[in-house]
Amino acid sequence: MALIVAGITAWFFFSKVLPASDPVVRLKAALEKITQQQVIQEGHTLEIRTKDIQELSVMERDLQSIIKYETVFLGSKKTIILKGKFKAKAGFDLTKASEFSIVNGKINGALPAAEILSVELMDYEIYHSQDGMLNRLQSPDQEAATKQLLLQARKDAECSDLKQRAESQFKQRLNDLMGEPIPML
Repeated sequence: MALIVAGITAWFFFSKVLPASDPVVRLKAALEKITQQQVIQEGHTLEIRTKDIQELSVMERDLQSIIKYETVFLGSKKTIILKGKFKAKAGFDLTKASEFSIVNGKINGALPAAEILSVELMDYEIYHSQDGMLNRLQSPDQEAATKQLLLQARKDAECSDLKQRAESQFKQRLNDLMGEPIPML
């Protein structure tokens, strides 16, 4: 009887308790929840199933953005000024494209409007930082300032002519490849 209880206890421990406490198993479960993708485990290696990206990046531009982050607490003001270097890419999300057909030598269909596909932080520097008397700068302040800097860079990219230049560049490339102006775009 003791042998049966020991066997059941060992089975339960090795099949239920031990895998649940394994950090790789916990990480796998967390990644599946976050990514909504199947995660495959081979030993201590995890692989997230990939998706095809249907974006066509046509233009990229280096940008610089500057922000001033301030907070006031009981009249005490802390300030941080950040300057960031970014790489912005513009192009087309082809999942939004309609179908194309050729009728009487003309292409029918339309690409979606060009959009800013990504804005990547390449580097940043702190121009100025100042603690308040009662209000000291802390790491969450730098994180918040960096997020604000990224939002400003995306806004700067959206307000630039990058999307229009991407559309123009794409039309020119199509015309060059087709040998004549494309009436669809």
